[in-house]
Amino acid sequence: MSGDDSHGDDLRKLWQTTGEQPQREDHSMNLRLAREKQRSLFDVLREQDMTAYIISLSFAPLTAWCAWSGRRSLWLLAGYLLMTVTLAAGAAAVWRNARRARRAERIDLSRREHQQQLIRFHDARIRFSKSVKYWYAIPLFAGGGLVLYPITAHFLGRMGGLLLVAGFLLICWISVWHMHDVRGVADLRRRRDDLQQLLDEMNRTED
Repeated sequence: MSGDDSHGDDLRKLWQTTGEQPQREDHSMNLRLAREKQRSLFDVLREQDMTAYIISLSFAPLTAWCAWSGRRSLWLLAGYLLMTVTLAAGAAAVWRNARRARRAERIDLSRREHQQQLIRFHDARIRFSKSVKYWYAIPLFAGGGLVLYPITAHFLGRMGGLLLVAGFLLICWISVWHMHDVRGVADLRRRRDDLQQLLDEMNRTED
């Protein structure tokens, strides 16, 4: 009787061991996939931030010099100054977001509270991408409009120049909206949902 009990205990232990092994392997696989997705996200964000940072810092001195050169014209002075301030603010915003991304990149995916921080980072990045068309694009293009309007008004008249500049700036603004709100946000949301699904699977295997 004792021999049968011992044999039954051995079988139970073997069954539990073989049942736990796939769970550990699944959890390890999900963790590697989640870390790879995290690394891929920050690689993309780092490239985007660096591009935006270089563009802002390259053009801000140029527009500042143009503002000084065209200071006798109120249109040129106001337009180039507005563009300079916007470009500088854009560079500062990119720098701040890059610092947040570096902190978020060190988040430990194996801890649930850190996982929630990473998801919140995704949400904050989505909000930032959706806000670019307001705080950055509008003043930047408004400054460009102030610079272009005197030139177009000289050749097309006030109304013709105004319509041409307004149409051109509207096309530029729609392009920014599509780039950030449609393409950028869609990519961020897809990455967020994929990561959330992997994290949920990891948490289930831990339980």
